[in-house]
Amino acid sequence: MKLIGHCLVVLILLFVVSPITSALAAQEASPSSSAAAVIYEADWSGGLAGWVGTLDRDTAGSMLINDGSNDQPDAWIVAPIDLSDIPDYAIEAEIQVAKTSGVYGFHLVARIDGSEGYFGGYWQGNDFDQNKSLLVTDCTKEWCSWGTGSNINQQEYVMDNEWHTYRLEVVGASVRLLFDERLVAEISDTQFLDGGHVGLQSVQAQILVRNFKIVAL
Repeated sequence: MKLIGHCLVVLILLFVVSPITSALAAQEASPSSSAAAVIYEADWSGGLAGWVGTLDRDTAGSMLINDGSNDQPDAWIVAPIDLSDIPDYAIEAEIQVAKTSGVYGFHLVARIDGSEGYFGGYWQGNDFDQNKSLLVTDCTKEWCSWGTGSNINQQEYVMDNEWHTYRLEVVGASVRLLFDERLVAEISDTQFLDGGHVGLQSVQAQILVRNFKIVAL
């Protein structure tokens, strides 16, 4: 009887443990979905690395730096990647504001079509505007510097000097901005459905940018 009992225990362990062990082994062997979905990651360790745009930006270490000297509303820089065949994706970057006073704005830009696209980021107005908001909007680069757009959603926020993670997602007609993994603004819009190009836009903003990447959704 003891022998039969021992055999039953062994069989139960084989049936229970083996599938779990196999599943864990398979999980370790295959790459994670998040890692496999990264389609571009900026490497600024040796300079701008193909990024094209206005001249108030430089690099230091692995960071992109904007000195805020450009006060023109069309100040932006475009990443060296064409996403025409990938319409749905997320742009993610860590951004720190060095100077939080005065008028300034900065945005991640998705589905760039000429001078238009979807902008997600931050805008701080002047004494007349007094708007301080995280926002997402459809716009042209000539006007989005001023926190405007025909389709805009925003949430009031007073900026600090800490590092924050910004994530702009475009999936079909859905455009969403996440701030430190928290959804803060979203719109539904069908003007720009082609993947286009991506970039960073800013005006009078002293910012540091690191860990910029694009993830397919």
